[in-house]
Amino acid sequence: MFPTHRESLIRSKLADSLLLVFSQKLIPLREGKGRIPAYEKLVNSYRIKNLIREGKTHQIRSQMLSSTDDFISIDYSIAELVKKGLIEYEQGLLYADNEQYYRELASGTAE
Repeated sequence: MFPTHRESLIRSKLADSLLLVFSQKLIPLREGKGRIPAYEKLVNSYRIKNLIREGKTHQIRSQMLSSTDDFISIDYSIAELVKKGLIEYEQGLLYADNEQYYRELASGTAE
């Protein structure tokens, strides 16, 4: 997309200007009346900035699996909705990005 000689500059500018990435999926409620958002959040912390600058963006997803205040994966958010009884387990499977991780989170066996 960008000329090779400019990639480092572009990564640096992105790392410095990015604040937050937030996405959501609207999942049908257990009762069938309405939807509830499951969300994914990534705060551009020092660790994330370094991954972007170093061109290691493929490692960001694994950072999000830690589900800290700075990172919350969509799978974690969906599993929490299941645990609260707001959505059906099977419905969560349809919206999960990583089915195995979601299964572990929803059943309480994730490390």
